[in-house]
Amino acid sequence: MQIVKIYTTGTCPYCIQAKRLLQQRGVTELTEIRIDLLPDERQKMTEITGRTSVPQIFIGATPRWRL
Repeated sequence: MQIVKIYTTGTCPYCIQAKRLLQQRGVTELTEIRIDLLPDERQKMTEITGRTSVPQIFIGATPRWRL
């Protein structure tokens, strides 16, 4: 299985739901990056995706906006 990375914040209900959905789909290894705790990661996420909202999900090196 490819590595799944998700950019989140601690209070985002969409992030919580996205993580739940990924688990339901069998994702066992999930790298969560909390941009509310790591401001530099928010900048990296914005540079990569051109977006500022969360969740931002990457499966392998590919951003996914629809699951």
